[in-house]
Amino acid sequence: MLLSGKNVRLNRHTTEVASLQAPAPQPTIRRTPAVKRQRSAPATRRMATVQATAAPIAERDATSVSETGLPRTAVVGVLGGGQLGRMMALAAANLGVRVKCLDPAPEAPAAVAAEHVRGHFRDAAAIEDFVKGQGIDVLTMEIEHVNTDALEQAARDVQVDIEPSPATIRTIQDKFDQKRHFAAAGVPLPAFREVRCGGCMEATAGAFGYPFMLKARRLAYDGRGNYLVRGPGELEGAVAALGGYEAGLYAEQFAPFVKELAVMVVRSRDGRVVSYPVVETLHKDNICHVTEAPAEVPPAIREAARRVAERAVGCLQGAGIFGVEMFLLPDGSLLLNEVAPRPHNSGHYTMDGCVTSQFENHVRAVLGWPLGETRLHGGSVAAAAAASNGNGNGNGACCSAASNGVAAAEVEEEGEEGSCVAIMLNLLGEADGEEGVRRAHEVMGAAYDTPGCKVHWYGKEGMKVGRKVGHINILATSRREARERLGRLDPAAAAALQRTSQAAAAAGLLQSQGQGHAAAAVQQQQQGTGVVAGAAACSAGPVAAEGAAAAAEGAGEARRPLVGIIMGSDSDLATMKAAAQVLEEFGVPLELTVVSAHRTPERMMDYARSAASRGLRVIIAGAGGAAHLPGMVAAMTALPVVGVPVKPSGAHLDGLDALLSIVQMPRGVPVATVAIGNAANAGLLAVRILGAADPELRARMEAYQEGMRESVLGKAERLEQQGWANYKA
Repeated sequence: MLLSGKNVRLNRHTTEVASLQAPAPQPTIRRTPAVKRQRSAPATRRMATVQATAAPIAERDATSVSETGLPRTAVVGVLGGGQLGRMMALAAANLGVRVKCLDPAPEAPAAVAAEHVRGHFRDAAAIEDFVKGQGIDVLTMEIEHVNTDALEQAARDVQVDIEPSPATIRTIQDKFDQKRHFAAAGVPLPAFREVRCGGCMEATAGAFGYPFMLKARRLAYDGRGNYLVRGPGELEGAVAALGGYEAGLYAEQFAPFVKELAVMVVRSRDGRVVSYPVVETLHKDNICHVTEAPAEVPPAIREAARRVAERAVGCLQGAGIFGVEMFLLPDGSLLLNEVAPRPHNSGHYTMDGCVTSQFENHVRAVLGWPLGETRLHGGSVAAAAAASNGNGNGNGACCSAASNGVAAAEVEEEGEEGSCVAIMLNLLGEADGEEGVRRAHEVMGAAYDTPGCKVHWYGKEGMKVGRKVGHINILATSRREARERLGRLDPAAAAALQRTSQAAAAAGLLQSQGQGHAAAAVQQQQQGTGVVAGAAACSAGPVAAEGAAAAAEGAGEARRPLVGIIMGSDSDLATMKAAAQVLEEFGVPLELTVVSAHRTPERMMDYARSAASRGLRVIIAGAGGAAHLPGMVAAMTALPVVGVPVKPSGAHLDGLDALLSIVQMPRGVPVATVAIGNAANAGLLAVRILGAADPELRARMEAYQEGMRESVLGKAERLEQQGWANYKA
């Protein structure tokens, strides 16, 4: 996010010329000898440089590497100095770029290649001092749980460039808001809803069934903040384990996945996105333990995963690397799990397996430089490195087919267009203290004695169970060979990969026949015919509950839509999506598309006249201004039509004109309507219409009403107990 003109560095330094000669208090800085040698010249030299840069006719910086990006001498500030900051700083050092990190730890891992400033990345004053006192030109982060208010303040006061943008970080920090953001962008998601009280929990259990996931909205990562609720007896315990309702909770429908997939996506300053290969991830105690690239899934699913990842990152702001995690369901469809706006564990394999690592590309992106290639190395490119047998110094890489007796045909079948296969094994603390250190080094020793393995140690102080202390990248020319090498280091991890392959095969995803089935499901989900379909099996909840459009059902299993949601323009989606969310919560299959009464009258006529024969039972039509769409559709179908008055962008009548237009239908052409912008009520009315002939759906509506009653009674009880002065609404 460029905050003030094209040259942020020039803008900020020009305003600071007068203050350069004045002494300023400096935070405590820990520098390695290598960093000390890189320290800048005296202040007088720096002042001369700034004055020259601010000259009326400025020449291009001699260290510039692109027309629009920052020069190589720009200083990159990183909030956080853990292992991700360490690997980012090492990649930057190879590019000749200086990195400074802000981290509260006395011995931050990133200090091996970055200047370490002690301070907390959630401390507003520390962030301000870091940016102002350390000459930061562009600020990024290795962890999203930072102080976004301080970031926005720095953007205003210091005019520092922040990548990704504070708005993106704020959206990602709150996982419930993250879900709503991606739902609005059309990204496939599991059904989800906010949970605010005991009534909400019970209604969620009735809607999603067991098991379902209860999650904390904030400060949740590496399995923290998640709770799998398996039955009614766990409802209260789950809420307590996540800090209570006041901590902010939401629920997700459990996704019965056969594989977990991930894609690293790098976004440039101009919004261009480039993907790395799709990988499979395995988790141990909810922490990423193994990744395999490329994932063992059909090409159609890899392409679909890439599209989902790029759509998710494409609707965010700012430059950098993003980790996108998703679920692969038995029918071949995909659901997004979550996105991390930073380097991610599922991308560590890129350090040795790809032409450009995720860390280098992150540095390039935030500086505004051209992005590097993201493809996997080819087997022939790495053959020379593999000749050293890959042991001793850990420099082994992909072996050539000839050197390992693997047929070239097998290489092409196992890899991706002849590329290598890369597996990442996380080194997680297996015990506290010395015992944990000993176990980790046993695995490292086995890696040094195995071809194609490269060890990365993070240099953290101390050892704890579950702590990430390093990782090992395993490279080979075939999947079989890579898994055999993994088995030497961690037999259980290799067996786990084999089990997911068996599960995918059982679902028909890894057989020729199954690939056709998967491709059909993917095509239906990702491409469609201009209509977004959804049929998540969820139901009642409180008025505040929010859902998201789940991925389309697989071919042969999809239920025919019962409700059609149409609108005159895609700009109306911000209003109309509430109706879709309600229908998804009640498990009502729907379709959603754009039909304009004025710009596409023939399409409107075809839609209305074919609606009943296609199985629709109710139509919800949103329109603003003249609002002819609901009435015109009602004139051409015998189905009930619910009109939603929408306030168009830039309108001056607050949607009142649309409301009056809808209610002024002539006798014989009835159109039901709701309050201006209240598409949620339109969805609820559609459920009631369907429920008149569907006892199960009617029961869900009754449960929904009971949930509302319990919610209000719960608020009344808390208000009476706490008193009006202490009650927080």
